[in-house]
Amino acid sequence: MKLISEPHPESGSVGYRCDNCGVFRISNTADIVLKKRGFEPNKLAQLSYAVRRMGGNTLLTSDLLESILQDTKLPDASTLQDNLLLFMQSELAGPGEVTELYPPAMRACLGALSDTSARWVIGQALSAQLIEGTVSQLLADRGEFNLHHATLTTHGWARVEELLRSANGSQTVRTKVSWQ
Repeated sequence: MKLISEPHPESGSVGYRCDNCGVFRISNTADIVLKKRGFEPNKLAQLSYAVRRMGGNTLLTSDLLESILQDTKLPDASTLQDNLLLFMQSELAGPGEVTELYPPAMRACLGALSDTSARWVIGQALSAQLIEGTVSQLLADRGEFNLHHATLTTHGWARVEELLRSANGSQTVRTKVSWQ
């Protein structure tokens, strides 16, 4: 996580840019709570997922922090896969275009508990022929990889269209999802 602004004197908040969460601000009080409390991986994943979905420049207060930890649930397997497809749709200019997928930086946008879970989601989408790309093994003994030249297949684009149609104007899913 990279500090992107000094403490703001009026709001008492600090800005951060996180590869997983995106850009957000955190109040001094919430920052103290986070540092003192410490969280198990599941709670950190919930927090990252919620902050990422809220979009850029969210002010994370101690009340919002508590609400997120109480109310946010990580997605089930099929929703994880749908989140991957929607993320890719937002990254791609159109069919046939490509992007790079690096699982450790995708946990929050997918709602994955861990790097392992994010890799599993990508692997499942590859097996289901919803996405394609070139797998680059980083540490084969640990199962780490990147997916280079990743794109949605025709089946992947069809699933995205189905998701967008079923959203029927929902604020959760838009024609071009912004994952910040």
